[in-house]
Amino acid sequence: MSLAQTSDFLIKPYKIGCMKANDLKIQKGIFPLLEEKYSFKIKEISFIPIGEESFAYKVVTDNRHTYFIKYCEKQRVIDNLKTVNELLLQIKNLDFVISPIVSQGQTSFNLGPGQVYIFSFVEGEIIKRGNETFEKEIVSELTRIMVQIHKLKDKIKVALPVEDFDDNYQEQLEKIKAQIRKSDGYLIDVFEDNEMLTRSIIKKQESEAKRYKQQKTDFILTHGDITGRNIIRASDGLKLVDWDGAMFAPAEKDIIFYYDNPNFSLDEYYRQMSRNKTLFDYTLMEYYRRQWAIETILGNFQTLLVGVSDENRREYLGELNEYLNLYR
Repeated sequence: MSLAQTSDFLIKPYKIGCMKANDLKIQKGIFPLLEEKYSFKIKEISFIPIGEESFAYKVVTDNRHTYFIKYCEKQRVIDNLKTVNELLLQIKNLDFVISPIVSQGQTSFNLGPGQVYIFSFVEGEIIKRGNETFEKEIVSELTRIMVQIHKLKDKIKVALPVEDFDDNYQEQLEKIKAQIRKSDGYLIDVFEDNEMLTRSIIKKQESEAKRYKQQKTDFILTHGDITGRNIIRASDGLKLVDWDGAMFAPAEKDIIFYYDNPNFSLDEYYRQMSRNKTLFDYTLMEYYRRQWAIETILGNFQTLLVGVSDENRREYLGELNEYLNLYR
């Protein structure tokens, strides 16, 4: 994708029709766990349909305290959960951070095949719009937040992942292809129609990754997903949640989310960072945009393989086509 096409790039923060439905077995399992580990007696519990990887609940205890509970079975998230929670505890004094609640020296607990973790519930509006539509006030505040995150590297004592430009997209694609061949119906045709284009996008990404592995790139602390539904507008300011993708990586990994917003100023970002704007790497920004596209394409194929409702299928196929069209 050329730089001339950047304004057409899609970074979608959420899918309205593709949220998880409540699981009553999980919901009931939360009751004894919270009583045992946190001494909570639940008065009310309500499901919050806000994500695809986790189940979220609002819990009110008998003493009227309110908490936000998440349950996740995704191994990738679980493996990183302890580290992320340690990071949040370390930076909990920042005004945009909601840190986990510790009990018995732990920040999460086993529930069946998954993990439960808990935060204080923050009353506020979950921003449900695409980043390109954020008004100046929000963009200004998020620029300040991003700068604060990016200045934290030397203060972080947690062993977070480090960008290695080493993705296994070809391997993932082969696994998807093998699974699709065993399926029947529409998905075989969809995959075959788009296989060559998907491979060409991945090949370009691998070529760029090889180049960045060989050159010295400055890494900082990055959040990795500063998008709608991860931003809460509370009475005391914006809160940034879902730190599962936090890692040491180039600043461009976060900047891609706001570069195309007309209210975002790269000059202002670098002024607040006290750094020279010439350090910004446009090609590296394209690398992360392409990464987002590839992961969306592969992720949607995987989700469609599992099976979704007709309504959600149309949405996943539509998004799949949107991202592929960027490279046709």
